[in-house]
Amino acid sequence: MWKIPIIEQDRGTEETQDSLHDLRSLPDFYMADYSVFGILVDRLEGTMAILEANGYPVEIVEAKRAAEVTVAVSERLWDLLKLLREHRVCCSVGDIIGEIYRG
Repeated sequence: MWKIPIIEQDRGTEETQDSLHDLRSLPDFYMADYSVFGILVDRLEGTMAILEANGYPVEIVEAKRAAEVTVAVSERLWDLLKLLREHRVCCSVGDIIGEIYRG
């Protein structure tokens, strides 16, 4: 099982950092050599609804500034991204730390 954090693009705030910190341990300050693989989306709430409706286990942080989806194998990640794009969710994968510590 692979847990992948999801955050909303261009929402790099302390709230996002605190929300993601509830899901996993993060350094208190930005470190150039630290990265977290995740999914950036243009609308977090819509993304969570789509994933839940299609059977993906999603853990949502109370403040709803971050979420985490569980995929069984890495190949399922591409299915997940295809599903989001079919529902017109702009999404990308990569290092999400820059978005988190931007605020």
